[in-house]
Amino acid sequence: MINDLYGHSQGDKVLVQVARTLTENVNRKDDAVARFGGEEFSVLLPDTDISGAKCVSNKLLVAVRALQIPNAGSDVADSLTVSVGGYTVKPLQVEADLYSVIRYADLALYRAKQQGRNRAVHHGFSYG
Repeated sequence: MINDLYGHSQGDKVLVQVARTLTENVNRKDDAVARFGGEEFSVLLPDTDISGAKCVSNKLLVAVRALQIPNAGSDVADSLTVSVGGYTVKPLQVEADLYSVIRYADLALYRAKQQGRNRAVHHGFSYG
């Protein structure tokens, strides 16, 4: 949407701003943010259960909204928002089936978008 309304150059600047904001809001040394697709990012939070992942996701939603990046073509808000799809697995599960982890996170992202965007949807486990 940003590229269509404001041009690809502005879209690239927005991606950089969002990447910086995501990175600034995951604080542990082993947490990682990476661009995963055209306008998608992956946020890896090792040793984080679903409760912790939800907390970080909400922090990211607020941080991106606070940028107040104009997005006049959006049906959701006048400024840029993000949707988050999270999937939490126990460490041994990752080695067994990384493809499924990515697929379930993507399904959660699809649900977040389907439920109106500007939100986080998570699936996974809780410690304890």
